[in-house]
Amino acid sequence: MQLNTIINGDFAEVLHQLPEGMIHLFVTDPPYLVNRDRSGRQFRNDNTPDGVLTVFEPLALAMKDHSYAICFAEQCALSQFTHAWDRAGLRIVSQIV
Repeated sequence: MQLNTIINGDFAEVLHQLPEGMIHLFVTDPPYLVNRDRSGRQFRNDNTPDGVLTVFEPLALAMKDHSYAICFAEQCALSQFTHAWDRAGLRIVSQIV
């Protein structure tokens, strides 16, 4: 895989193509597990934690040591995201509210 590349795609599908230790910075805005947005629209996997939270363990493998992940999450689902990050071996170094 070419270095210094922005990859745009379904993360659950793209992730399995990445070798271990490849990712320096990861930014994602996954479904928030609230089953809607402010206008009432629904999104795939937004009410299915297994469709969203299971990507963090393989993500941790694909990340280089001392790299960063920025993940947006809804406050009401933060405990689910935090548990998934802990299970993957990721740690929170900062939060923006």
